[in-house]
Amino acid sequence: MANNWSTCSSCGKKWTSLYNVVQYVVDNYDDTLNLGAKLYPKVGGSFLRGCDVTNGVEVPITTTGDGAAVLAGIPGANNSPSGNTPLYGGLNEAFSYFTNNFTIAGSKAVILVADGDHNCSGSNQDILNLVTNAYNNDQISTYVVGVDIPTSGSLFNQLNTLAAAGGTSVLYNSNDNQSLEDAMQTIAD
Repeated sequence: MANNWSTCSSCGKKWTSLYNVVQYVVDNYDDTLNLGAKLYPKVGGSFLRGCDVTNGVEVPITTTGDGAAVLAGIPGANNSPSGNTPLYGGLNEAFSYFTNNFTIAGSKAVILVADGDHNCSGSNQDILNLVTNAYNNDQISTYVVGVDIPTSGSLFNQLNTLAAAGGTSVLYNSNDNQSLEDAMQTIAD
């Protein structure tokens, strides 16, 4: 059985694992995928624990080969982002970016990574409506990656529902470094 974040004190932090997986995606897929990043909540100052979400995206999507900008635009591996989970605000900005600013041809997808319940403005139904409309009206798929989400409970069910509404069928739930990398590799392939 693999060590997981909940039971293994030497396994590292969830954020360190996520940063390392982003590094893996950049190293292995930067020449075939157009990458960008949207962070939630807003990083920096007193907003780290808040519900504020910056307008737009922190790292705009450009042509392939610009993955280094994604790594530079997110907190480093040794940081510990924490706080609230404004799923509605983050997704709303990501989808708005795609529909208003994105001009590169090809399929469009958002990878939603969540480690907790949505607890800011916008209801679960509002989030579901955002994902459904993005998929049905703008052909933006939503992949959902859970980070240490208990398999019983409303959050697991909610994230599965979002994945289905986003046209990707299933929540990729991870509870350790390897399952997180496996999820991102499956999505990127």
